[in-house]
Amino acid sequence: MAKPPAPPAERKSGATTESLILEVSTDLFTRQGFDRVTTRMIANACDITVPTIYLYFKDKRTLYLRCCVEVLSRARDPIANALTEHTTPEERIYRGACAIAAVLFDDPHLGRLFPRELVEGAREGMRMINNHA
Repeated sequence: MAKPPAPPAERKSGATTESLILEVSTDLFTRQGFDRVTTRMIANACDITVPTIYLYFKDKRTLYLRCCVEVLSRARDPIANALTEHTTPEERIYRGACAIAAVLFDDPHLGRLFPRELVEGAREGMRMINNHA
């Protein structure tokens, strides 16, 4: 289960506002779902104003999709590495499958953010995720 975002005083001081918004939003979307999270909740958790969110993201859906892209990007590298090792094809398939399982097990965000996009079949959202991940 995802841990709640750290209070503002405990966050790394070097984090940019955009990365903070992404980190907090990813946690909130994972725990509560897209429909139950508001930009006000995100702003409060980040200790910023709602208009600050809109300086970085066009709307809540764009922010959500960017969270999906960030999570998928983190998952991509270990899987790609396993699939491109200089071993037999069978070993690459096995290691790739193990890497996928490990990523799904280790990252609680991965399995909880994407079902909404898959169920809704929103081509625009899936296109953005595919193009940026």
